[in-house]
Order: sequence, then C-alpha cells, then structure tokens
Amino acid sequence: MIRGRSESGHMPGTATSHVSPGALPGHHFQGINRIDILQGSVRIIILPGIVRIIILPWRNKFREQQMDFNKITGQREVIENLKRSLSEDRVSHAYIFSGPQGIGKKTIARIFAGLLLCDDPHDGATCGRCRACLLIENGTNPDLISVNADGSSIGVDQIRAIQGDAVLRPMYSRRKVYIVEDAVKMTVQAQNCLLKTFEEPPSYVVVILLTTN
Repeated sequence: MIRGRSESGHMPGTATSHVSPGALPGHHFQGINRIDILQGSVRIIILPGIVRIIILPWRNKFREQQMDFNKITGQREVIENLKRSLSEDRVSHAYIFSGPQGIGKKTIARIFAGLLLCDDPHDGATCGRCRACLLIENGTNPDLISVNADGSSIGVDQIRAIQGDAVLRPMYSRRKVYIVEDAVKMTVQAQNCLLKTFEEPPSYVVVILLTTN
C-alpha cells in the first residue's frame, strides 16, 4: 500500500498530487501522477510532492485488443496500484508515463485507457463485449484519442484540438481518454496550452503523457 502525502497534504494518487519540476521542460505540473517505466528493480518511491513508480523490464506478448493487465508478466506492484485507483474511483486527470523506448509505456497506457472506458471491467481486464471495448478493438472509439508528433514536434494546434474536443462529453463511456505519445516533443507553446487544460479539466477527462525524458 502506498503511504505518504503530497505537498498539499492530500494522499498521493488523488487529483491534487504533484509531480516534480522537469517532468516536461520548464514546468511544475499539478494534478499529475508520474509513472516512471525504467530498467531496474521494482520499487515504489514516495517523496514530498512526487509519486514515482519505477518498473523493471518485462516479457510481454500482449495484443492491444486484449486489454488485460493479467496478460503482462511481472509489474505486479504497478498494476495493482493502477487497478486500485480504478476500484476506488480515485483516477487522476493526468498521468506521465516515462521510461526508455520499447519498455512498455504504450502497452500500459492502452490497457489503462481500456479499463477506464469499459462498461464492465473485472480484475484488471476489460469485458471485451461492450460497445466501448468493441470500438477500441476496431480503432474507432471516439472516447479514446491518440495524439502523435506532426513531423518532429507536437504543436500548439494539436493541443488546442484536445481542448476543443474535451468540452464534448464522452459518447459511450464515463470518461474520455487522451494519450499523447512522445510528449517530450511538445513545443513550449503546446506545453503552455496543455497546462490550461489541467487547470480546470472536465470531470470525465484523463490525459496520459508518454515520454522517454
């Protein structure tokens, strides 16, 4: 069980927890949980204002449409932490998943997103039958949006598109999930624009940033 409190006095894992400066260049993000996916031993580190989960490498034959944490070999501490946040309905508005390329950030993000959108998740696995699950499998769920670098960077117009879409309520689920891949490629203007989204996010929005930095 994770114990400790953030700088604001709240338990880590709530929407009022903090991540340390430098998660993305030049900013101190509030309301963001940071999950570091790195090589090394599994351990959970609680520091003032920081929630860091460091994950060892795994062997994983996961296929994206399965959406099942139980298909992953290892990473039990991290997976149980994410599952607990779902079961206790203590999901934050934003997460940073950071770690080396190919370590499994996108896999974890997509499973987590699937569980957030599924109508009947059970023990870390989506039902695979509801409309949200079927649309995710087909790559056509409008409540799951991926943002990728346009060329060498993620520009402010792409983040503004998230802002414009976020005001529209989810179509098939309780939540709407945005996965920003290669978040370190965001321009300074894009970062500032994203911060405005975090200031007063709609209750149903969850943003997951993936970065190697």
